[in-house]
Amino acid sequence: MEVLREAMAWYENASAEFRLDKQGIVFLDKYFWVMAGVAAAYLPVVFSLQAFLKNREPLNLRALLVLWNLILVVFNLYVLVYMGPAVIKWLRSGDFLERMCYIPEDAAQGPVAMALFAFALSKVPEMIDTLFIVLHKKPLIVLHWYHHLTVMLYCWNITYAPSVGTGGEGVLFSAMNALVHVIMYTSYGLKAMRFRPPGDMLITVIQLTQMVIGAYIAVYRITSCRVMRPWNAAGGVIMYLSYFYLFADFFYAKYMRKRPKKPAAAAAAAAAPAVKTNGEAKKTK
Repeated sequence: MEVLREAMAWYENASAEFRLDKQGIVFLDKYFWVMAGVAAAYLPVVFSLQAFLKNREPLNLRALLVLWNLILVVFNLYVLVYMGPAVIKWLRSGDFLERMCYIPEDAAQGPVAMALFAFALSKVPEMIDTLFIVLHKKPLIVLHWYHHLTVMLYCWNITYAPSVGTGGEGVLFSAMNALVHVIMYTSYGLKAMRFRPPGDMLITVIQLTQMVIGAYIAVYRITSCRVMRPWNAAGGVIMYLSYFYLFADFFYAKYMRKRPKKPAAAAAAAAAPAVKTNGEAKKTK
């Protein structure tokens, strides 16, 4: 624990002078081409790789998948440690919704601002999730690639907060997403190690709840805040509503739709122990 406390103290000192409207904007301006390039190349690379692997055996990357999920759990815990207390503080303040209209100072500078900035940047390497699915030749559903692509662009956009007129919703959205990711990537990591953790349905319910809250906050910003660029908030509404639809469709298909009864022979075969490959868990968020 002492090592952890020292690491947190070092981080807080190192990030004390970091500001989203200074260092953050300068970095995003300088490396805009990276995010633009990743966004443009993402789908062509993914579908080209799928075509290349069509008649080839899936790769066995189980050890790397476990390590990758562990890294994402640790990173999202870091984000949650700094974002979570800020959101709780705002909830207790009595003016939580008003803080969605402007950038509170505790989110504009210092450790929370740095965590928000790191969270936005993390959406680029998170696309490695898709590579694991493709290399393991698992089904790649629309929800997965659509979510990865749009959330990366949106996180970059709201991190550009001072120039597009966003407010404290970036911290709220990041805290919610980090909480979901801690649970989700822990489950994925355990599945990659051949465990069977419960809670898949609960994860999807939490994700649906996140989308409802996100859409509500985005609508609130349009109707109650002085939004400098309404397209930014309107984009948030469209994004969250589309996520809700896709997650609801996924939930219905996986947990509620009645499946046709299997013939006796097929049912017996399905009940027999199966040899599993890597990436058993679908990466949907």
